[in-house]
Amino acid sequence: HASGLQQTAGDAAQQISLSPLTAAKLSFEQGETVTVGTNGDPFDAQVLIDKKIPEDTVVSYMANASVASSAIQLGKA
Repeated sequence: HASGLQQTAGDAAQQISLSPLTAAKLSFEQGETVTVGTNGDPFDAQVLIDKKIPEDTVVSYMANASVASSAIQLGKA
């Protein structure tokens, strides 16, 4: 039954990827939910730790994102 596998972009969980070193600096753990603030519009996102991401870089996977890069604030949700 395929409908159980379908998910729209609006239903997808927001995610951020960061390096193991950056995650350790911020005390973030794999799968943890954190708050990400961009331009005063915070959202919750799931942490994905990826050794391919450069240190001090955060990659955000957001549905309907209109800004490719901007200053962000990260914190525990």
